Amino acid sequence: MSESLFDLEEQSVGDEAAELFGGLLRMVAEATAPAERFGKLIRDDGLAPDGSVPPAAADLMLASARAARGHLAVCARARGSSLEAVAVANVEKLASRQARGVIHGAGDAR
Repeated sequence: MSESLFDLEEQSVGDEAAELFGGLLRMVAEATAPAERFGKLIRDDGLAPDGSVPPAAADLMLASARAARGHLAVCARARGSSLEAVAVANVEKLASRQARGVIHGAGDAR
């Protein structure tokens, strides 16, 4: 029987690691879905005559974004945190960068 990275039930890792890894893989998969949907929309269906994304296509993209957010919440919970705490920490980080004039640029240590 071949091993799969996605078959976390059979991995010899702890529950926390399995939950974090599973949530991370699912989040990445869902996060790419809106881009894939948009590419297919441009290639196959086309944008609305005014250049906007048709409502049905936008709804599908938002559904994928909501699913990715749910998987991020699983990752946060696996680390003893919450989605709200992750969001607050990110807003605080961005506010700090803006206050220091380093909002633009590259790298994590700004």
